[in-house]
Parts: sequence; structure tokens; C-alpha cells
Amino acid sequence: MNFDKIYLFMFFQTFRQQKKRGGNRKLQKQDIYFDAEAYDNLMRPFAGLSPGQRLLENAPHVENPISESQFATYKAALRRIYNAQINKNVNSLHWDHVWLPALKELHRLVRSRKLIIKRLQHQEKVTGEFSPYAMVGHYNDIEDMLWTDSNGRSWRQTVANLRHRYCLLFLTSGILRCESLTKADLSDHLSFYLPQRDQDIHPMLLLIMQIPEGKVNNGRTLFGRATRHKLPQFCPVGALAMYLQCRFHVTREFNNFTIEDWCTNSRWFDIKLLVDVDGISDRTQEMRSDGYSKHIKEMLLKLGLPTNNLCHLGRKLGTKTLELLEEESESIRRMGQWNPSVFDNYYSTKLPIGSIRKLAGYVSKSNIYYNTRTTVNPNDALLRSTPMGSFVYTALDGVLEQAQIHRGGYDTAIHFLRCLAELNKVFLQDAAALLCVKEERSNHFMYQNLAVLESQAFYDFKGQMASAIRHEVSPLDATVESVLPGVLEIQRTTHSMVEQLGGKVDRFHEAVHEAVHEATRSISEDVTRKLQGLCNHLKRCLDDKQMEGNRRRKLAHCFTSIGQLLNMSELDDAESDGDTRHEPERTFAGNNLFESKEQDPSTEPFESEEQGLSTGPNATSATTVAISRTRVSGCSTVTSPEKRLAPKYHSLKEILDDWQDPNNGFLVLDKKYGRNWRKDWSDSQKTSFSRLSRIYSAVEKYIESKPDHNEALEELEDVFKKKRLSVRGMVCFFQAEGYLHVQKSRGRTKQQQSADDAIEV
Repeated sequence: MNFDKIYLFMFFQTFRQQKKRGGNRKLQKQDIYFDAEAYDNLMRPFAGLSPGQRLLENAPHVENPISESQFATYKAALRRIYNAQINKNVNSLHWDHVWLPALKELHRLVRSRKLIIKRLQHQEKVTGEFSPYAMVGHYNDIEDMLWTDSNGRSWRQTVANLRHRYCLLFLTSGILRCESLTKADLSDHLSFYLPQRDQDIHPMLLLIMQIPEGKVNNGRTLFGRATRHKLPQFCPVGALAMYLQCRFHVTREFNNFTIEDWCTNSRWFDIKLLVDVDGISDRTQEMRSDGYSKHIKEMLLKLGLPTNNLCHLGRKLGTKTLELLEEESESIRRMGQWNPSVFDNYYSTKLPIGSIRKLAGYVSKSNIYYNTRTTVNPNDALLRSTPMGSFVYTALDGVLEQAQIHRGGYDTAIHFLRCLAELNKVFLQDAAALLCVKEERSNHFMYQNLAVLESQAFYDFKGQMASAIRHEVSPLDATVESVLPGVLEIQRTTHSMVEQLGGKVDRFHEAVHEAVHEATRSISEDVTRKLQGLCNHLKRCLDDKQMEGNRRRKLAHCFTSIGQLLNMSELDDAESDGDTRHEPERTFAGNNLFESKEQDPSTEPFESEEQGLSTGPNATSATTVAISRTRVSGCSTVTSPEKRLAPKYHSLKEILDDWQDPNNGFLVLDKKYGRNWRKDWSDSQKTSFSRLSRIYSAVEKYIESKPDHNEALEELEDVFKKKRLSVRGMVCFFQAEGYLHVQKSRGRTKQQQSADDAIEV
């Protein structure tokens, strides 16, 4: 391989006519891939000329030559042959001595003649980068036609069209290349839910497809990503589900799979994502994209849309949609997994949508686009009565019909006529709106000489436009009243009715709350009296010395069980801990004694006696447990124990309530957690807790020294209220009465301690 051979070969490729797609079939059947006869015919006039500039000066004119991409492909193939010769030591030339400036000049010629030939041949202009923009607005029509086509007459036709629909939706949502789907296996897919954020109402499902090989992988595994679309007709995940459901219904390829088959990767890893369901095709072989591209072309022809870049249609649509939605270019590039230079040169048109909005009168690019006059549409007769409308609609229909007959082409004419039709509508809208806001311009020459602007139809249309503009509040917003007349009055009436109903509901709630509270208090008093009589009866039975021992033990057990059942904290523990049993606590009857002292004579022999519940040292604390637990737990609000240490107590009953609270009283917490629950308390909290503990102990001793517990508690309550004692004052009272030991200071010297002892003696 040397310069002369390469130059002659590339010269022939540069100035030959383009081949039809697929090449020369006759030569390919004979395993001939280079047409020597065509080479001789083209190069015969240049025999004897040296390669280089002299040959280029006499180059022939070619109407449809190869493009730069084909030239670069030939160059890459020659470079591979050159590298193979270097490895075999059959060529010692450096590549720079092979690819000389004459070949570089040939390359520049191919690159520069593209635009010249395009103009000479009057090629279509609505192609390349801007054709996807024309299709973004028709995305809904494209999907609708794909869905209609999938409503076939056979399963094979239905599955094939559902497959095409899935390909377009997933390529658009994931911004992927078509070959990524044709090479994909079913085993390349996985899905998971993203962590749900606080503002998310529903969890978000993410579908991931591995792409182990592709144009830009470079040994890395890339990923296609998509999630469920807000609109079901555009959802790629739903499209995949529909395609696979119908496919599996026909093929039943996994119906006979066993657990062993699923555990053996070689039996299902190679099954492709896209397959034909004809029953003959191998589902492990890659499917060609011709069927998809042909179907997309047929569909675009029916819609009158450009038909270039068929396999990459979804990738182009996804890119342009994000760009029109003002997404950052870096995010688009990452989504499509492009090389930065490739994206900037070939995929990004850098449309400054924000600046376009501002120049159109919208200061902030984040504001919505709202233009009242665009919502008022003229009728078809008025549209066709303008000079432009007199021909544009007929011409557009005719060109579309010819495009259907010739199966393509005329893209520029179609889009130009559509542009004129849109401009025709804009003309009527702006002409009417201008007279509404600038009435003085009605004497313009245009208004006085165009027949359509003097017609009755335009006058009626101008009235519709004036009404729409009159009800507009601002250029960015319109009142609800202009869209839905009377809705504001309905809203005000509804609001008033809701307020009245809310007041009735509040009053009803208060009445129900009072009734429930009164009923609860009445039930509590009744249950208290009856249980107190029951406890007195059990006490008399226990004091009966003539009772048999077995019966006494049964009554004692019954006595203890009643106390445990009525102890709400013990009951809660029993429910949470199963068979765990606790000893009954020693509490006082203060909770119910201060609510009612009346006795019900109908409860004999269970009514309470006039004497106290404990008349001797053998009296058990279960009696007071039973009585104290008769209060209704819902009648008082439970507070955190450490928050109840600071407030000033107004009665002895409040102190006993804190200690005997069945939910989080001090006794319950000490029994459950020991000292751990108050290990983080401050010194003042610990001091308050110590004083309350001593008061509780003193009350216990005080009522045991009295014949009647009720009277004892009432006496203490009277002392507490009359003397207005604080917690510290109550401790001093019990110390003075001898029910609490006076603690000695630990910081005194021996001499001071001896003096104190002498004083006490």
C-alpha cells in the first residue's frame, strides 16, 4: 500500500455516483464487492496523469457523489489494512508518508461540495436538525397512529406494532439509539423504586436497561433509564408491559420453564428483547431494525412529516423536547450519554428559549405563556376569504395527496404551506385585536382596502376578540369569571354555607363532649361505690376466722386479682408482655373519694361501711388499689412526669394522682425502669421528686395510723388547703408530726454534729 494506489482508489470513490441502498445485489451474489468495470470506465480518461493536483484539475462533474461520512469510512478501512501490513512487516512506510496532502485536499473537496450540490439539486431544507422540531408538536399524533396500527387482524401484526410503539416511546424517554434495543436482552432489564421524598405523593418506579455494547461504551456498561409517564399513552414502561404481555401470550416461551431453567443462566440470558412471534425466528438472534424504520416511515408519510433519521427518531424527539422545555444542556447530554463535542456539534441547536420569551414581552422565563388573542379562532369561511387563504389550504391538501402517491418527498413545500396557513390565522387574530386596543388605526389603508376586513364575518370576529380582551386581567392571567361565568358567586355562596355548617358541627361536638363526660363521671361514681362495697365484703370474709383455709386462700386470690385488673398500668403491662405478672401497687383511694362520698344503699351487702377499709395491721393494700383504679383514664390529660415536677400543686389529690397515674405515674415508671428514666434530671428536678416521694411515704404511714382511711385523707387535704402548703411545706408538716425522719446534714463537722445531738436529746 502506497500513496499512488490509495489516491487512485479514493479519487474513484470521490467522483463516482452514489449507489442505491444495499449496493449491487448481482455482484454481491457473486461475492464481488468492488465494481472493477465502473472503476475502469471512470479512470480511463485520466490514464497517464500523475496523482495529485493535475488529476484533481481534470476531475469530472458528478450529480450525486458520496458524502463526507462515506469518505471517512473508506479512509478508516484503508488505515486498518495499513496497520495489518505493518504488523506483518510487509510495509515500512509511515502513515504520514502514505496519506499525503493531496489526499487531504481531496477530503476538503468532499467536505465543501456538500452545500453546493445541495443547492444545485434543490434538496429538501426541512431535514437534519430541524426536522425533529416539526415532529415534537405531532408526538401525540405519532403515538396515536402507532396505537391504531397495533389494532391488527392477527396476533403477529398486533405484537409487531406494539413492539414498534414501545421502541419509539422508550427511545424518546430514554434518549437512546435504536441499536441499543435491537441488541438488548430481556435479562438486561431491572426496576426499582426511588426513595420517596417528603413532597412525593406516590413512589417513583425506575426502569433500567443495561447497554453493554454500543458506539460510545469504550468498555463501559451504559444504562437506559425511564420512568412511568404522567400520561398513560406516552408511558414507555406501560408500552413495554403491553408488548411483553402479548408476546408471551403468543410464544408461551416461559410457560414450561422450571426452577432449574431459571437458575441456569445459559437457558434464558440470551433471549432478545425484540423478537418476531412468527414461530420460526430464533429468539436469541439480534433482530434487524428495518421493520421498525419502515413502519415509522409509513406513519410519517401519512402524517406529512419529514422522513429522515428514522431509527434515531426517538432520540431526536427526546433531545428536542428537553431543549424546548429549557432543560440544561449538560443534563440533556448526560441523559443521552453523548460525547460533549458530538452533542454540541450535531444535537444541540442552542435555542435561547428564555431570551425568546423575554423579547416576546414575558419578563421572567419561568412564567407561563398566556396570550388571550391566540385562543380566539376564526371560522373556516373567514380563513378562506383572505388573499392568502384563497389558495393555501387547497395547495396544502394537494401537496399532501401527492406525497402520499409518491410515498414521500415535498417536505419543504408541506411545511411552508402549513406555515402560511398558520400565518393566515395569525393575521386575522392580530388585525382584530389591534382594532380593539388601538381603535384609531381603523383608518389605515389596509383596513379600508381589503374586502375581508370590511366584511360582516370579520366584524363579528372582532366582537369575539374584544369580549375576550375585555375580560382579561393581565397579559399573563385571565379571570375565572371570564372562562366560567357565575363561578365566583357560586364559590362565595358555598364558602358561606361551609362556615355555617362548621359552626353547627362545632356546637354539636361540644354537646357530645359534655354528654360523654357527664356519663363517664356518673358511671365512675357508680362503679366506685359498688366496688368499694365489694371490697368491704371480701374484707369481712377474710377476717372471719371460722372460714376454711382453702376458701380463705381463694378469696385472697380473688381479692388480689380484682386489684390487678382495676390497675390500668398493670392491665396495660399484661397486654403487652403476655403472661408476665406484676405485684399490685400500694395506692390510695383519694382519686374517687374526692369526687363523691355518697353511698348507694342498694349495693348491700357490698356497700361501703361507715368505718374505714382498714382496721388493723392485717389490712391489705389491694383494697385501696381497687378503689383508686376506678377513675376513668380518659377524663384527665396525661403529662410527662418530669414536666409535672415544677408546677405548684393545689391539693393533695393532685400529688396522689401523679404518683398513681396508670399510664406514666411515678410508681409505674419506677417499677418499669428503676432509676434509668430519671437519670438525666437536673438537681432541682431530683429534689422535687425526693420531696414528693417522702410525702407519699408519709401519707401511707398517716392513713395506716388512723381507723378510717377516708377521714384520714380528708384531714390531710384540709391541712394542705387551709395552710396553703407547698411541696416543701408538706414535707415540713409531716416531719413536725413525726411521720418523716428529719435528715441530718452530711456536711457538718463532728463538733457541730455533737451539738445537734445534744439539742435533740
